[in-house]
Amino acid sequence: MTAEDPWRYERDAWASGSDAVAGVDEVGRGPLAGPVVAACVLLPKDFDSTGIGDSKKLTAKQRESAFSKIAASGAICGVGCIESTTIDSINILKATHAAMLDAVNAALNAAPIDFLLIDGLPVPSLPIRRQKAIVGGDGKSVSIGCASIVAKVLRDRMMCDYDTVYPGYGFKGHKGYGSAGHMDAISKLGPCPIHRRSFAPFKDAATTKLKPSHNPLGRRGEDAAAELLTGLGFNIVDTNVRPILGTGRGELDIICWDGPCLVFVEVKTRNTSYALSNEPLEAMTYGKRNQILSLARAYIGRHQLNDVPCRFDVVEVRSGNGSPLQVRLIRNAFDAQY
Repeated sequence: MTAEDPWRYERDAWASGSDAVAGVDEVGRGPLAGPVVAACVLLPKDFDSTGIGDSKKLTAKQRESAFSKIAASGAICGVGCIESTTIDSINILKATHAAMLDAVNAALNAAPIDFLLIDGLPVPSLPIRRQKAIVGGDGKSVSIGCASIVAKVLRDRMMCDYDTVYPGYGFKGHKGYGSAGHMDAISKLGPCPIHRRSFAPFKDAATTKLKPSHNPLGRRGEDAAAELLTGLGFNIVDTNVRPILGTGRGELDIICWDGPCLVFVEVKTRNTSYALSNEPLEAMTYGKRNQILSLARAYIGRHQLNDVPCRFDVVEVRSGNGSPLQVRLIRNAFDAQY
C-alpha cells in the first residue's frame, strides 16, 4: 500500500462506531469488450496488508498471490458482474454502479456490513448509508485495495476464457482494452458478441470510426500518447472521435478514464528538426479549445455522462533528428464549465 497507514480509513470508521467496514471497487470501465466487475470485501481486522495495493500497479503474478491470500484469510467477498449488452443499454456509469450494488448485496448475504469505503466518487444507490468515497482509494485503503485485486483477478480470468470462445481478438493479452493489436483484430474480424457496441469503433460510423493512417508523424504521435496514457493507468475507451456529419469539424484524439474522471486528451506532435520555435502546446489556440469543448459536450450528452467529472489534458510529442520520441502529459491543460 502507498498510504503510510493502510488501515487509516478503516480505523476512522471503527472509531466512529462502525464495526464491519468493507471496501468496494470496480474494474473494466474502459475496455471495448467484456464485463465490468465489482467486488465488495470485508476483511478480518488482523489481516496482513503486505503485498496489497492498487491492482493496476501490481503484476499479474502479484495479483494472483494477493488474491489467494485474501481468499485464505476468511474475508467476506461479494462480486457483481454486468455484461456488455447491459452496458450498451444503460451506459457504462450506470453499469458500474449496478455491478457495485450487486457486489455489496452479495457480501451482505454472507455477513452484516455497516460502513463502506468506496473507490472514486460516492454511489448513493448502495444500500448502506454510512460510506466514504476516496479518490485513488485502491492505493490508500487496504479494504478497497483488496476489492480492486479481487475484481481484477476475476475479470482477467473471464477474459482469458473468452479468448478461447472468441479466438483471434487476443483477449488473453489485452483483456478487452483498446490496444493496437485489438484494434487491428476488430478491423479485420468485426465485433464479437462481447464487444460493447456503444463504444467506439462500433457505434454509428457518422459519429465515430476507426481512423485510417493520416500523416505518419501524427499517427506515431497518437500511438506514443496512447502508450504513455496506458502506462500511467489510464483506460482508453475512444480514439479519433469525429462529430456527427454536418454539426461541426475536428475530432477528439483520445478519450479515457483516469480513475473516476473522464479525460479528453488532445495530442500535439511536432518535428523539432523543422519547427524549433513552435512549441506543441502553442497549437492549443482559443479556437481549438472551443472546438474540443463543443465535441466533448456532444460526447458527454450522447453517452449520458453529465454527472461524471471531466478533465482536458494535452500530450506533447516531439520528434526530430532520428532521436526517440519525447512524450509529455500535461494534465488540466485548460478548464471548461458545463
